[in-house]
Formats: sequence, C-alpha cells, structure tokens
Amino acid sequence: MGVNRGVETYLPNVGLMPYYKQGSSNGCGTTSLAMTMTYLGVPETKDQIDSVIRRWDIFTSPEDMMDFARSKGLQAQGYNNGQWSDIESHIPLGQPCITVINADYGYPDNSTISGLHYVVITGFGIDSVNGQRYAIFHDPNWSTGDMYLYESQFVTMGNNVGWGFHDYYMAFATFASELPPGNDDGIQGVLGTLEGVTNITNGLANITQPTSVGGFFQGIVQFVGGVVETIGSGVGALIQVAGQWVSGVVKGIPVLANLIQPIGDLINGVGAILGDVFNGVGNVITDLGTALGNAINDIGKGLTGIVRGLGSAFGSLFKGNIAGFVGGIASAIGSILSGIASAIGDVLSGIGNAVSDAVNAVGNAIGDAASAVGNAISDFFSGW
Repeated sequence: MGVNRGVETYLPNVGLMPYYKQGSSNGCGTTSLAMTMTYLGVPETKDQIDSVIRRWDIFTSPEDMMDFARSKGLQAQGYNNGQWSDIESHIPLGQPCITVINADYGYPDNSTISGLHYVVITGFGIDSVNGQRYAIFHDPNWSTGDMYLYESQFVTMGNNVGWGFHDYYMAFATFASELPPGNDDGIQGVLGTLEGVTNITNGLANITQPTSVGGFFQGIVQFVGGVVETIGSGVGALIQVAGQWVSGVVKGIPVLANLIQPIGDLINGVGAILGDVFNGVGNVITDLGTALGNAINDIGKGLTGIVRGLGSAFGSLFKGNIAGFVGGIASAIGSILSGIASAIGDVLSGIGNAVSDAVNAVGNAIGDAASAVGNAISDFFSGW
C-alpha cells in the first residue's frame, strides 16, 4: 500500500499469525486479539473472546482485551504516548503489538476505512526509494494478506484518536519473554469509562440472555458495577481532558507556561486519581458479582446432584438393592458437600480478586498523585 518494499523485519515465525476477518461486526479489537493470541500459542477466535468480554457489538475496551489475554496465561501491557521505536523493539522478540488508531487509508481493492480501529503490527521495513520506515500489519478488515503503511501515517492516526490517547499500543507476550511496565498516563479516566460501558452492556446481556441462573445474578451486579465505574471514571476523564487542554494552551509560551502548566498537571492528576479509584471500584464489584454467580451455579450443581443421588438411592431401595441405596445417599451427600465447597472457594477467590483490585487501584491513585505533583513542580521550574 503505497510503499516501496525494502529490508524488512518480522515477528519470528510470523507465518503462525493467522489472517482473521471481523466481518460486518465492530469486533476489530477482539479479532486482532484472536490473531495475536493464536500466534502466541493460545488459539482463540473472535466469537470465543466476544462471549466473555464483548457480549454486545460495541468497541472493545483495551483493558478487557489485556485482562482476557492475562487470564489465558499471557503477558499484556498498554503504553500511551508510545514510540514507534518501542514497537519495533518488540517485534524481533516475538511480541505482537495491537495499536488503536483513527484509521484513514485504503485497501488494495480500492475500498477505504475511517474511524477508530485496531490492527496488529507484525513487522516493519525501510522504503527502498525514500528511506522512510513503514509498518507491516494484519488488518482485521482485510484478511487476504499483509498491509503496509508508513509509520508517520500511523503516528498521525494514533494522535487523532482523542480523549488523551496518543499513539497508544498494547504489547503481548508469553512468559518466556519480558514486557516493560505499562503506561496509562493521561487516559486513566477514559480507560475506566470504556471498561465501565463494557460492564454495563455485558451485564445487560447476562440479564436478558443468561447462560445460567448464576449468570443472571452476576449480570445484575456487573451492571451496577459498570454504572458506578462509567460515571466515576467518566468524570475523571473529563477532568483529565480539561487539564490537558489547559497545559496545551500555554505550552511553549515563556513564563505563562511555567505558571499555568503546573495547574494543568494537577487537574490532570485529579482526573487520573478519580479514573483509577472508580475503575478499581468497578472491578471490585464485578469480581464479587462473578463470585456470586459462580457460587450460585455450584450450589445449583450440588442440588442437582442431590436429586439424582436420592433418585438413584430410592430406585435401588425399591428394587431391594440396599447397597445401591446406601451408595445413592452417599452420592447425594457428596454432591451437596462438593457444591458448598466449590461455592466457598468461588467466594474466597472473588474476595481475593476484589482485594487485589482494590490494592492496585489505591497504588495507582497514589502513583498518579505523586506523578502529578512531580510534573507540576518540574513544569513550574523549567524554563525560568
């Protein structure tokens, strides 16, 4: 696509990366994730991922994509204000990168795409004529081969996403390699908002189209958590945008920048703290909802086992089979004890996950507060 192909570097064994197509859905994110996870040795399809994190056909939350990959034993980190040199450093290590862009380009069949879009970076090259660097990627909207665009085009499209996103990308890896710590600076609020909206829609899907009794009750709690997360993180996102706007207006203006930019940094920090806190609250509520749903399902399995066990026991008794009767009673008792034990385990696991999410939220909030103060002090004293 508009490049003169030269020397190229690809992911190791890049042939293992499939070409999946999102079809008529908005599933560019989950389709990209399915390609990435399959390459890393954890085969998934878009539909399998959608059934867990995207029950309705809406844009996919980056946090949900990374959490899903982690739940399957992979590493995942997100990086705002990313650099293409960083993405290039991931490729030789076998670490695919998914970028979110405001797409504006064409395909080999002369069709075009515009709007928010996820793609998977699988390699890079240097134009043989003009020396410009270009990206090689799998586009879930084009499943017949690689796509090629100059990295400068990706930078522009990555900066046009809005809401604090600047060249944001996610890197994925197995535990055989190491990923640098993630960086959500400037988008804590909007990430929480996106995850909250997803929890609302997934909760409604679990309520209106439950796959189990426990799933119905999980959906109710998930919906409530999503509302809290969306509202709280949404306020944080708006505050962050305001703080970034304040800093941007005076950027590069002598003296005035030193006086005003620190205020913008602090405003941005307040929004980041709100985003982290309410994101954590939403995750805690969702964890408890998942635990409740699983516990109800386990108790249900235990009760079903009791009915079957008692039925078998009395059927044996009526036939004069005393040993069968005793065995059926034992099976019934074992079923309910197993159900109770599993339910207790689900509750304890849910509490553990909730505590972990709460601790992470507090830690992130403290880190954001310290970062905001540090940036404000740095901006105040720079350039005098």
